Amino acid sequence: MRFLDALVCVCLAMEIHKTDKAVRTTARRCAKKVSPKDRVYMMHIINSPRPVLHVQAFLITLPDHILNMGAEKPGGTLVPFKKSALDVAGKH
Repeated sequence: MRFLDALVCVCLAMEIHKTDKAVRTTARRCAKKVSPKDRVYMMHIINSPRPVLHVQAFLITLPDHILNMGAEKPGGTLVPFKKSALDVAGKH
């Protein structure tokens, strides 16, 4: 599983359930499936006292290299509406 896929799963849990428990549980499941270097991010979510707030803050400060993972051409992106997605996440 790519880190971007795991992040989408965690964000969906946050949007659907809106509970720290659901986000933490989803991050635990995803942590087992991502690479060891990306597992660090999942562990930060799991060990956070408020995982929902941690994920929201992470989305706002999401590095561009994560959004560009696996893009076919240089400068291309897998998430074409990055700014719009962040604006939507910031309104909650």
